[in-house]
Amino acid sequence: MRKYFLVCLLLFFLFPFSVKALVYYDSSKSYSFDSSEIQSAISEMQQEQSVQNVSSKGNKLVDIVIFAGQSNMVGKDNSGRNTISSITNSGFEMRFNSKQQAVGIKYLSNSTDLKTSLIPAFANAYYNNTGVPIIAVQTAVSGSKISSWQKNGKNYKNAIAKMKSTISYVESHPENFNLRNIYFVWYQGESDTPNLTYENNLQKLFQNTKEAGVDQNFLIRIGHLYQTTGTSNDNLEKQKFNRYTNMIKLQTEFTRKNDLAILVSTKAALLSLEKNPSVAADGSLNQISDMMIDQVHFSQMALNIIGSEAGKNAASYVNTGTPPMIKDVEYANGSYDFYYTGYDSSLSFTEEQKDFFYDKSREFVREGNQSGLLQYGILSKYKAYQLQTVYYPSYKYNGTTIMYMGKNNKKDFKKGNYLGFDCSGFASFIYHYVFGLPFDYARIVDGQVVNHNPWSTSQYLSQPQSPKYGTNYFINTFKYVGELKSTKKKYTLYSAKQKFKLSTGDLIIGKNSDTDAHIVIYIGKVKKNKKDLVLNSTSVAEHNIKVDGKRYHIDYAYLTKDNFDNAKNFSHTYKNITVLRLNNGIMPDNFIGNDYTVDFSKLNNNIPAYQFIPKYIDNTVVSNDLSWTMHY
Repeated sequence: MRKYFLVCLLLFFLFPFSVKALVYYDSSKSYSFDSSEIQSAISEMQQEQSVQNVSSKGNKLVDIVIFAGQSNMVGKDNSGRNTISSITNSGFEMRFNSKQQAVGIKYLSNSTDLKTSLIPAFANAYYNNTGVPIIAVQTAVSGSKISSWQKNGKNYKNAIAKMKSTISYVESHPENFNLRNIYFVWYQGESDTPNLTYENNLQKLFQNTKEAGVDQNFLIRIGHLYQTTGTSNDNLEKQKFNRYTNMIKLQTEFTRKNDLAILVSTKAALLSLEKNPSVAADGSLNQISDMMIDQVHFSQMALNIIGSEAGKNAASYVNTGTPPMIKDVEYANGSYDFYYTGYDSSLSFTEEQKDFFYDKSREFVREGNQSGLLQYGILSKYKAYQLQTVYYPSYKYNGTTIMYMGKNNKKDFKKGNYLGFDCSGFASFIYHYVFGLPFDYARIVDGQVVNHNPWSTSQYLSQPQSPKYGTNYFINTFKYVGELKSTKKKYTLYSAKQKFKLSTGDLIIGKNSDTDAHIVIYIGKVKKNKKDLVLNSTSVAEHNIKVDGKRYHIDYAYLTKDNFDNAKNFSHTYKNITVLRLNNGIMPDNFIGNDYTVDFSKLNNNIPAYQFIPKYIDNTVVSNDLSWTMHY
């Protein structure tokens, strides 16, 4: 029986439409990047850096902000051009002796050490949007790797020592300061390799800073490696360029997946692509572009832009408690603007939507099982998605065993028409059926476009986009509730229950590879026995709850240790467990759900049993052929 379990895990239509960076290595060293984006970034910075009509919070409030990372946080442009004038009262610089002890404070406007960093621009934007000045604590070290910022690393120890000393200084001067919050701003990654080790170290760093007393971590994302001309080893440069691009992706996804850090700036990726060489009027400035002084380090103008964006978005989080929405040109395409939205642990379903989700899915599953037409299956999923029955002529297809009800598939398999859903196809259908969400895509089969293929687990994990209700832009369809990773197979689906606070509608995905994965839908706790319930489509009949002496392949199952950790036929382990939740704003709060139902008596191979009408998007133009659901 165990060997048949993997049938449920096979994903056949793997056409992920992941949002990908548009930037790739260009051997010609030239990009056709829209310079208007650069000009827009400059204008935004200039506006944030001007004196605003902001009301000071008063009461001598200050926020301590620790700035950490490597050379771009230090600032390497010593030309003296484009330095920022600090707004009066926007912030202070804390001074230290060789023992990391605070010895005095000065206005940022009088600072000499920090004027070539991004800190003055950060402080101006932060003050303009909060009314609270910062006490800046510079701890960045040029060329430092993340390993030196771990708990026992020299750089981390120095940073925490400076933070504690600053706290003591502020608290010992109540006549001047009233400490509100402590924040940690991180800008690093150019010296490291983007892999699981880096990601784990990043997580440990932010966990450690919070344990040390930091209220929130803010992350400034790195930029691309600037491509120079005349490189003798193009392959080596390509490798380096791709490493930076992958680090951008890692840092972006990290802040989406947890609340340990908030992404506050994405501008570095844009500015590192600017290809207009800049030379001073006297011809003395040795700078490869307006924004870069060399392949890695940003000019003062670029640092002003980055610092200003970071300060504005950090202030937004401080004011609202929610991650900022950032236009990110790294992931934009011609049809829409891509906006970054950070981690959000809030619930996306109203209580009414939760109840409707359970009742509607229960109705479908109960009637489908009673009809005998609802089965686990992996053939022609697009037909199943339209609720057209699918004919299975044999219990084997391309050498893959198809299991149906009963312990003996050869005996119990019956030729005929069924509704066939694999695990991911069924998850796609339920969201489609209950809320009208188009969790599907189009693919090419024998030169023909086939619509309404349900998403695979691979596609759920590739950050699909949906229109945000009431707007003309797209956001991630799902937000991360949490993720477990390991280089070894050690997690089960039950691990999600142990590690994360689940909510109705959450998707639990276990994955080792594109062909070894499984997905279930979390429903909630059963009132009578307090057990956690999931919707599950599996080829292992023993895994499902027994109802009236029968076990069904598509039904509810208890998310218990016995079922998912120690079960004889369901002890499969994964390297990765991910929990996803529908993002805020995909549906209006007053929308309960779709009222159409399926008539199982009218299913056939040619005509869908119902018509997809997403009622909640009244203000959106939808073509009759539903081509708006297509993703290639």
